[in-house]
Amino acid sequence: MLHFLFGFKWQKSQAHLLLLSKFIRPHTIEDYENSWANVQSQFWPSWTKVLGETPSKAINRFLDEGMLKNADIPKKLEWKYKIPDLKRMLKERNLPVSGNKGNLILRLIKADPNGMKEDVYGLNVLICSEKGRKIVDDYLAIEKEKWQNLNQQVLNALQKRKFKEASLLVLSFNAEQVFPTMLGADLRNPEHFSMCNTHDIAVLKIIFASNPKILKNLNKEWLEHLRLAAGMRLLGQVVTKDVIPPNLETGLVLDGIAAASMILRHAQNQERLAQLRELEGKLVEILGCDDGCICEACEEIAGKKFKIDEVPELPYEKCTEEMGCRCVYSIVID
Repeated sequence: MLHFLFGFKWQKSQAHLLLLSKFIRPHTIEDYENSWANVQSQFWPSWTKVLGETPSKAINRFLDEGMLKNADIPKKLEWKYKIPDLKRMLKERNLPVSGNKGNLILRLIKADPNGMKEDVYGLNVLICSEKGRKIVDDYLAIEKEKWQNLNQQVLNALQKRKFKEASLLVLSFNAEQVFPTMLGADLRNPEHFSMCNTHDIAVLKIIFASNPKILKNLNKEWLEHLRLAAGMRLLGQVVTKDVIPPNLETGLVLDGIAAASMILRHAQNQERLAQLRELEGKLVEILGCDDGCICEACEEIAGKKFKIDEVPELPYEKCTEEMGCRCVYSIVID
């Protein structure tokens, strides 16, 4: 690429800094050269496109400049095996399987040092050097501060009911990221950007204007906290203790986070119903949660079909699941 011939400094490239930060954990060049993120799709640019060169060229430059180093045996084992694999290997040696991944690896090495050395022989696994880690730590600290500032700005906008501003803050921030995608949309495409903004505003208006029946007995003070939390979650922001105080009581089996999810799901389901009314079908089916976390009340309505104006409100008022109701609407097309 020509920009490297004219004094390009990768330290000023967000894409290169992001790639280097991946090597806080052990990786190989092939992890990025052959990864799905290096295949450009409709909404996802490839690593090659955002770097301006192939990942292997960038990674080899990191090696040449001492930003990366060859990983030691524990890090190679960390890259090669998942926890279930490590536990199986320990069981085969009649060794304890308790502890985190690092403990499992150290236990295997202590019991069979030669075997573990031979097991990872020839693997070209890389990790940040001390020099590279310093650059990555500085980069991540700056990125963390950016996210924290965004989080506070979005919260301030929601408190003032400035829904368009809150959504634009998040969308604009995400559009500037190395991989600027959200919900399958290309945020650098004005049409997609506007579509996401319109959707956010519609759902936020419902969040702050209605109260799901499942939370009908909640007082106004707690409801405001939960609405803010629901809005923050919709926009992909962190819900802090300032938003949901530790002493918040819902009067239900739901904790604060689950209750906020009920407000968000209620708004999303209401927006979904509004879209379904524009389709040809006149019946709506309720689809229950398919991971086994469904209460008896929700089982009674799951799979049933209703006229679109007579369908029960979701989240279902009678739900007793600790994580909250996760039923959704689906249109029935003849």
